[in-house]
Amino acid sequence: MTRLLLVLSSLAPMVAIVAIRLVDVQAGWALVLALVALLFALALPLVLLVRRKTTAQPFTVVAIRDESSQVPVYLLTYIFPFAFAPADSVAVLISYLFFGLLLVILLVRTDLGLVNPILLAAGIHIFVVRGQRDRSITLIAKSAPLVGSSILAHPISGNAFVFSHVATGDNHGQ
Repeated sequence: MTRLLLVLSSLAPMVAIVAIRLVDVQAGWALVLALVALLFALALPLVLLVRRKTTAQPFTVVAIRDESSQVPVYLLTYIFPFAFAPADSVAVLISYLFFGLLLVILLVRTDLGLVNPILLAAGIHIFVVRGQRDRSITLIAKSAPLVGSSILAHPISGNAFVFSHVATGDNHGQ
């Protein structure tokens, strides 16, 4: 359920764009989709707040890579086309729904659902952290923890974690 909520929140900008595109031709649907986009967007802080109440797990950072650069690619590939696509027929709306459903299925089954434009707009990045014993996690944090630092992070879904704090005493990475 958590992964699905993360995916839906990443789709909020696309749903909002479709809603804006429908204002002139289907005002009722535009309003419904605008509300859906708002609900999708609100799922993100809800998930992060709830998951922060789970027990934090320790990690020693051996290597780190910022994956936030995937967000613009995600926007250009999956969301930007909806800004210019026509929305003047039922067939087009059905195709949007079909594409959206397919996208949700693919995002739920991969880690691409963690690539979230809302996170980056809020200044929160996605990092791939390699820890001891070559265990890699996806870490959601405002800034990168230092290589060699020991961190605590709360599990979100699978190998995805949200940063809690640096366990070694310095505050870098919050």
